[in-house]
Amino acid sequence: MSLTGIPLILVVVLGVAVGAAVTVLAWRREWRPRLLVRPAGILLTEALLLVAVGLIVNRSELFYSSWGDLLQQTDTPAAMPVVRAGALDDWLRSRAAGDHTFAWRPAGWDGWGLAAAPTVVVPPGYLEHPDRRYSVVVVVGDGWTGPPVGADQTVVVVARTTAATTAATLTAAIPAQLSHDLRVTARHWALVSPASAIGLAGRAAAAAGQYPAIAVVRDGPPPAGSRRPVTATPVTDVAAVPVGVTVGHSDGLAAAVAWAALQTPPPLAAAEPPVAWIPVHHHRPHRPASPAPARTGGSRVPGQPRP
Repeated sequence: MSLTGIPLILVVVLGVAVGAAVTVLAWRREWRPRLLVRPAGILLTEALLLVAVGLIVNRSELFYSSWGDLLQQTDTPAAMPVVRAGALDDWLRSRAAGDHTFAWRPAGWDGWGLAAAPTVVVPPGYLEHPDRRYSVVVVVGDGWTGPPVGADQTVVVVARTTAATTAATLTAAIPAQLSHDLRVTARHWALVSPASAIGLAGRAAAAAGQYPAIAVVRDGPPPAGSRRPVTATPVTDVAAVPVGVTVGHSDGLAAAVAWAALQTPPPLAAAEPPVAWIPVHHHRPHRPASPAPARTGGSRVPGQPRP
């Protein structure tokens, strides 16, 4: 039974319920062993409850991905983790130097409800560091103009979503296929969405751990000479975003992608163990001279990149 699987969590939760029920029943009986059964039942139920909470937190944060990680002895040398090469790594090396953008056509992509095959932009150092896995920013929505926007240390996927696109495409299909084709992390990605598609982005973000951050691009062209930073101003359908998801708002796609990339972990080398996700700033961008707008509440936080 997997350490991070749902069946194990259900078994432990069932154990909590059974332990509590047995303790209550034994408590009412006037018999000689009650002085031992009562405290033993309470301690056992509390212990199972703590185990259940620990399993749920570990499933979300992946502190231990397997029983081997949990039970590993400190005096036993750990095997050096190996980053598996992506299925497209050799093909990328055969392309012209500096060409980091390509149309991605994995098996079954035409059943994802997209308007066209996704476009992928790998970071410049992807091929120079074969021991690293990269976080991912997924850009959803249709109608983006200009060439795809990349990021320095993050893989960017542009998925031209339609009304037929489901959240499962963003939370299951794309992560599974991209993990096979490129060296990317399994979770803690970020989304970029136009305000008109915030509903789809919110449903995808509801999958625990997959998309802890969403950058929302305001609808319509930015005001002339606009230099507004990514801020936490409200959007029309902000209720569609789950509580606990970090949301930023921008006038332009480039600023939104840059902000979203900063919310993901940096490239993870083979020798580095998995860590709990926290928003990471890869570099220190220039801050605007004027103060950012005040927070409007919730979990929204201001970002720094300019559009």
